[in-house]
Amino acid sequence: MAGTNIEASEYSGEKSGWVLAHEALSLLARGRAAADAEEGRWFLAALRSAAHVHLGYGSFGEYIERLFGYKPSLMRGATFFASKWRPKRWHSSGRP
Repeated sequence: MAGTNIEASEYSGEKSGWVLAHEALSLLARGRAAADAEEGRWFLAALRSAAHVHLGYGSFGEYIERLFGYKPSLMRGATFFASKWRPKRWHSSGRP
């Protein structure tokens, strides 16, 4: 069963290498998810405010590709998702 394979060293209070690695990766994954959510909010704000136009880019896709290296096809999906998904806390916080 997943998540139940605990080595004997953990009973003595020591964490084995795989446990430390898993904990570190889990922490990174949570941080990345939070950063992705923040990035999506600001992508949507930049798109709605036409930041790319003010900066002289030909399209929003070009702006994001040059800024982050993301391909326009990825941005279409990301901005569509960000425009549809709005947690209640965004409305009360004044965030995009």
